[in-house]
Amino acid sequence: AGVVRRESDIYGVGVFLYEMLTGERPFAGMGAGLLLNKMQMSYVPAGRRVPGLPPTIDAVLAQALQSDPDRRPRTAGELAAAFEAALSSR
Repeated sequence: AGVVRRESDIYGVGVFLYEMLTGERPFAGMGAGLLLNKMQMSYVPAGRRVPGLPPTIDAVLAQALQSDPDRRPRTAGELAAAFEAALSSR
């Protein structure tokens, strides 16, 4: 929407983590198709691309990749804590 805020960085970290875990970008497409996929949260969960990932990782990534910034973790610390908790839930 053209508004830069702290949660924009959380989204970027979510994309980065998804790519690091899967080797793929979370959202496919170009131009309007890519934007629509982002807005609709249309992507393959990381756990389906990488067998053995705990399902809790998918939940953390889903929060970070929310199209609505108000639904993302508020701080990097919150995201890191959720990610660590997801990894330890194995």
